Amino acid sequence: MVRDPPVYVETPGRASARATRYLRAMWFLLSNTVFAQVELCELRSPASVGQQLDLAREALENVDLVRARSELEVSRDAARCLSEPISPELISRIAWLHAEFGLFDQDLDGMFRWVRLAKDAAPDVPPPEHIGIDHPLTRYLPEMPDAPPIEGPEGILVQPKKGGIYMDGERLEVPQARRETPHLVQIFEGKELLDSWWQSGPRFKPEYIAIGEPPPPPVVGPKNWKPEKKNTIESWEAWIAKNTASEWVDEARNRLDQVRFENAEAAGEAGLQAYLADDPGPRKLQARAAIEKIRFDRADAEGTRQAWSIFLAENPRGFYAADAEAKLDELSWKKFSDEDTEEAYARYLTQHKDGAHRDLARDLMVDRAFDRAMESGKEADLRAFRDRFPTSKHIPRVLALLSGTRFDAIQLCIGGEGDLDAVETALREKLDPAGVRVERVDFVDRVRNAQIPAGNGLVWVRVEPSGSGFAAEAAFWAPVGTSALEAWRADGRDAAGLAAAVAKGLPDIGAF
Repeated sequence: MVRDPPVYVETPGRASARATRYLRAMWFLLSNTVFAQVELCELRSPASVGQQLDLAREALENVDLVRARSELEVSRDAARCLSEPISPELISRIAWLHAEFGLFDQDLDGMFRWVRLAKDAAPDVPPPEHIGIDHPLTRYLPEMPDAPPIEGPEGILVQPKKGGIYMDGERLEVPQARRETPHLVQIFEGKELLDSWWQSGPRFKPEYIAIGEPPPPPVVGPKNWKPEKKNTIESWEAWIAKNTASEWVDEARNRLDQVRFENAEAAGEAGLQAYLADDPGPRKLQARAAIEKIRFDRADAEGTRQAWSIFLAENPRGFYAADAEAKLDELSWKKFSDEDTEEAYARYLTQHKDGAHRDLARDLMVDRAFDRAMESGKEADLRAFRDRFPTSKHIPRVLALLSGTRFDAIQLCIGGEGDLDAVETALREKLDPAGVRVERVDFVDRVRNAQIPAGNGLVWVRVEPSGSGFAAEAAFWAPVGTSALEAWRADGRDAAGLAAAVAKGLPDIGAF
C-alpha cells in the first residue's frame, strides 16, 4: 500500500515549546514588521557621503585635527544612513581617511585598524592618490601587525525575508568578523534600509543572531502508533530496535531525540551535558546553547567582571559571547572611568580592543596626561607631553606655554544669532581674575594667528539657534602657532545657560 508522504504539523503546545528554545530566531518569524519599527536617520546617497569625505580630506590637508575629527564622525554617520549597500570604493575611502587621521593623531593602533578594513573590504581598490609612496602612512605599513582572527558567536544571522544583512558592503550569513577592525553593518528589506550601525570586531547586535536551523518538527505518524502514546525513551528505543527497516524509523529517531532533549532540559546543566556526551541527535546545537544560557544567566546574576571573564573564557565564541563581551565592556568602562586616570584608560584600551568606548577612552587618556602636565607646570613635563602626543588637541597650548607666551589683553570676537551681550558678560566675568584688559572687536568668520597683535589673546565665539535652545562654537587663539590653543562647543537652553557654558570652556588665562 502506498502511503502519503509525512505531513509536518505544529500543534499549539509544540509551537510554544519551540518558541522557548529558539526565542532569538522566532522574534522575526513571528513578526514581519519588527525590522520596520527601528528608528533610522535621513537616507543619504553615496555622492553625499563622498562630499562629506571631501570636507574631512580638506581638514586633514590643513592638519586641522579638531575639524577633521568632526567631519569624519559626520561621514561615518552619513555612511550608516546610505540608501544602498556601501560600495568597495566608498568604504575604502572612508577607511583610508580614518587611517590618515589616526596617523596624525598619533593613534597608530587606530590607524592600522582602518587600514585593515580597507584591505579586507576592498582589496582591489588602491589608496587615495594623495596617499602615495612618500606619504608617512605608507611608510608605516611594513610595521602593520599580523591580522587578528575572523571569528564571532556561533549561530546564524536572522535575515529579512526579502532583503539581507550586509557587512562592509558584502552579504553576510553568519556573525563572523575580523577582530580589532571597524565594520559597517547594514540591514535591508528589499531596497528599504531597516537598521545599520558601526561595530568593532564581531560585536553584532544580539537580536539578529539565532541559534541555528531548528530540528525537524514532529510529523503525523501511523494510526495507533504505540510508542507515541507512551512517548518515553524506552518505548521509542524498543520500537526502533524492532522496526529498523520501517519507513517511519527516521521519524521515530527524531521523536526519541526530542524526548531525550526535553528530559535533559528538565534536568538542567548536568542533564544537558549528559545528552551531549551520549551521541546527541539533531538538537545538539540547542543543547549547547541551553547550557551556555544557564551559565550566562548565572554570570548575569552575579554581575561582576570576574563572572563575565570566566564565562568568556569558557565560551569564547559561544552563542552568547557578544552579549557577554558587551556586559563585561560596560562594567570595565564604569570601573576605569570612575578611576578617571591616564593609567586607567590605558588599561581599558589594552583589555578591550573592540570595546564600545575605545575612542573616548583614548581621548580621555590624552586629556588626563595633559592635566597632569599642566598641574606640574614644569617645562620637562610639558615637553614630555609634547613628545608623546605631538598632534594632540592640547599641543597649541603646550607650545604656547613652552614659548613663554603671555597675555596683556584679550579680544572678544563674538557673532551669530542670539544674546551676544550675555556671552560677552560671562566671558568678562571669567577673565576678570586674570587681571588682563578685555575688549570687544568686530566679528570675523575666520581667525588667523598672524592677525592677532603680539601680547594679545582672542576668544572667538559663534552663536546659533538649535533645536533645544542655543549652541556655540568657540576657540581661544594666540598670535603664535597655526591653530587655536583650545576649541570647544557649548550648548544652553536659554541665553544665560549658553553664556555660562561658553565661559566654562575657556581655559585658565592665568596659566600663561
